[in-house]
Amino acid sequence: MIGTTVVLRISITLFAVPHLALGAELSEDYIERSRVMSYNNLLGYTGVIIMHIFAWFLVFPNFAGEEIGQLNQAAYTPIVIFSTILIALCILSSAYFTKDRIPYLKKPSDDASKIGILDLFQDIAGALGNRNYLRLVAGMFFLTLLIGTHETLAIYMGTFFWELSPQQIGLLVINNILGFAFGFIVTARLHQRFDKPVIMVVSIIMLSVFWSASVNLRLLGLAPENSSTELVLFIIFFGSITSAGGSILNITVMSALADIADEHELNTGIRQEGVFYAARTLFAKTSSGIGHVVAGLALDFIAFPTDSAPGEIPSEIIFQLGLIDGPFAMIWGLIGAFFYARYKITKQSHAKIKAALAIKNL
Repeated sequence: MIGTTVVLRISITLFAVPHLALGAELSEDYIERSRVMSYNNLLGYTGVIIMHIFAWFLVFPNFAGEEIGQLNQAAYTPIVIFSTILIALCILSSAYFTKDRIPYLKKPSDDASKIGILDLFQDIAGALGNRNYLRLVAGMFFLTLLIGTHETLAIYMGTFFWELSPQQIGLLVINNILGFAFGFIVTARLHQRFDKPVIMVVSIIMLSVFWSASVNLRLLGLAPENSSTELVLFIIFFGSITSAGGSILNITVMSALADIADEHELNTGIRQEGVFYAARTLFAKTSSGIGHVVAGLALDFIAFPTDSAPGEIPSEIIFQLGLIDGPFAMIWGLIGAFFYARYKITKQSHAKIKAALAIKNL
């Protein structure tokens, strides 16, 4: 399993890095980059929505028997097959429909030497020498800790904390539909009115606070009864705001990385979108993994039972589970906001960078 997971992560990186770097190269404009990343974000999460609907509406209800569908190992075989086909189709479509942009991309210099593994790590170290990039990576580190913690606990929260049916959990996809559509519509407009550092700080606070809000309110005794329709609507309300914040944040960070590549080119004379996105992917995967480990250790710490049905777990353990997914997870995002607030490239400073590059490249 470890070997398969490592190969999977490497494969994701081999696609994600050039894919994101290409997005940065499709435009040099401060606002248009945000529009490009908005489409990337929207289509990416469309796949998430499709998988959510497939799993919770079509698969898990049909595998429910003596145990709940999502806890039945056999239920994941059709999910793996379907996701493999969907992912392959998306990757091939992305490559095919962007190949006409190749003539317009920046070309490497003719005297460029071969890049080895050591050169790659030296380039990453050079990228981390850019203070704005270092602040962005630090913010992403805590952001992915937040995401990793919530993702690990999601199935436990839906099944045991909220005691929702597979169909009710499936309805929570409305969060993503509303939130990501909102982010797609407004993010580029927000970038026209406000600087990206401000938007990053506000959106990560939205993401952190509202992702934990429904759980925190339950811990205070202010949420509807478990398994009720009112509870589903309650979670969807806060989840939609969470998804909107996450969508806006993701688009803004991806767009900001391209701006940093401009700053780096001005300072060093080297254009390195691939390195910036490679290092970002490396640190994101690492910190996300740490988030999963932390959540797993927390489950062990509270002695969460592995063979119980919803409603059978002691209330004190359920309360402790809520503490992990609620206030504990929220802390990571608030720390990330501190680092995003220190990011310094604004619309005005980026315009100066582009003007200086234009003069330098004459």
